Amino acid sequence: MSKRPTRSKLPLIAYCNAKGVIGFGRVMPAGMLPIISGRAKWLRETMSAMSRHAYDGKTLLVPGIPEANNQAEGVKALIKFRKWVQGCAARNPEQRTADEELFSRFKSKRRKGPQTMPPKPSKAKPPVERS
Repeated sequence: MSKRPTRSKLPLIAYCNAKGVIGFGRVMPAGMLPIISGRAKWLRETMSAMSRHAYDGKTLLVPGIPEANNQAEGVKALIKFRKWVQGCAARNPEQRTADEELFSRFKSKRRKGPQTMPPKPSKAKPPVERS
């Protein structure tokens, strides 16, 4: 039996809610959307530099989500932001490894290609063999 990693060894995860508020944690709460994971210091510095700051000066926001008119626009803004942050992480091999571990769970659940329905059985009666 393999040992489960302790919380301190798990990578820090940056995630956001539907309003675009960014949070950090070792475990992602239900209903949150993942952005990236990695070493705590690098992740906090990168997210602070690349995200938008709210009026309180402490809250981090995904650029484009608070201004989105609907959820479809918000999702597009999140995807664009994720690609931008992941491009920065791609230059750092340690970040890439931690991120691949986190998102491998989400990629395996997605459907691959168009899903088709099985063919309906025909209503025609099979031919009767007569001898």
